[in-house]
Amino acid sequence: MPARAGRVAHFLDRPPWWARAAPKGLFSRLRLFWLLATDFVSGRYSPASWRALATLAAAAAYVLAPFDLIPDVLGPIGWADDVLVLAVAFNLARRELRRYCEWKGLSPAHFGLAEPSPPAPRTS
Repeated sequence: MPARAGRVAHFLDRPPWWARAAPKGLFSRLRLFWLLATDFVSGRYSPASWRALATLAAAAAYVLAPFDLIPDVLGPIGWADDVLVLAVAFNLARRELRRYCEWKGLSPAHFGLAEPSPPAPRTS
């Protein structure tokens, strides 16, 4: 298992050319989830929302599972369902990920988690 964790960390640090073509921000968010997971497993971080952590873990399990709705052997088309599952999971866990960034001293904006700006006041 430690060897696999090392390969995942290496992949996230230096993704191959085909992985860098992923949607913008995907790898930075995956890196954030990796940091959260390692801090949680080591006991350094206790999440405020177990539901968010379970959502992220389920999304990671789906992506890593050998079965998919759209087989990955179809290339970029096959990864569409994986990207969709990850996007939904990160959206559902957004608040917990912001809390983790604050705890870790990271910028949420770097991971696409910045608070939405309030609407501009109307001028008539």
